[in-house]
Amino acid sequence: MSEENRDDEMKESADSPTATEDSVDETAAEQVTSETLGEEVDSATPEQSDKAEIVEPEALTSEQMVAALNAQDYKGSELMDVLAQIEALISQARSLPMSSSVLVNKAQALSLVESAREAMPADIRIANQIVAGANAVIARAQEEAEEALVQANSTSERIQADAHARADELVNQERIVVMAKERAEMIIETATQQATDLAAGADRYCEEKLTVLEETLDKLKEQSAAGRRVLSERARFNPDDLPHLEGENAEVKND
Repeated sequence: MSEENRDDEMKESADSPTATEDSVDETAAEQVTSETLGEEVDSATPEQSDKAEIVEPEALTSEQMVAALNAQDYKGSELMDVLAQIEALISQARSLPMSSSVLVNKAQALSLVESAREAMPADIRIANQIVAGANAVIARAQEEAEEALVQANSTSERIQADAHARADELVNQERIVVMAKERAEMIIETATQQATDLAAGADRYCEEKLTVLEETLDKLKEQSAAGRRVLSERARFNPDDLPHLEGENAEVKND
């Protein structure tokens, strides 16, 4: 290389410092994005991988967000190439008979999808993460607001119910006393009537039993008198009349 060419290159470098500064800024921004966002996802365990995809908006400083959004990591041509390869894979795939479905290579398709994900601009990934985090914050805020509203309504209803109950109690206090007195008088009257009915029933029961007993005694008296008559007749019986009775019975038999 001649000395003149070297001088020309040095002049061009001196005349275009902006390009060098832009490349340095892009490199620094890429490093900031990788250090602040990539490390959390890469170092996450399988159980924490889902949580690592969501970045809370307040977790990023303003410098980190500006640096990430200014990284200019769009890779537009690379992403378009990957999409074109996916389109070619589908369009050139073998069709299934009597169907609009096609057969594609699973490993090749997944590889192209992964390439498209890697070629996706960094600001889009960050924006998706920030939106997801914002949605989570909004959802939590809505849940807390609903819980607070439900609790407030419950407390208000309970206070109103207690107030109404207390008011009703104060208004009806005299009425309750009157009703209690009436109830007591009714109980006393009912008890008195029941006692009277029980006494009358006991009297009727005793009278019925005494009547039955009297009838039983009369029957026993009659049976006793009949027994006495039988004994009296037996005492007047003469045994000497027996042969005479037997002779008469023999004559009747001979006839």
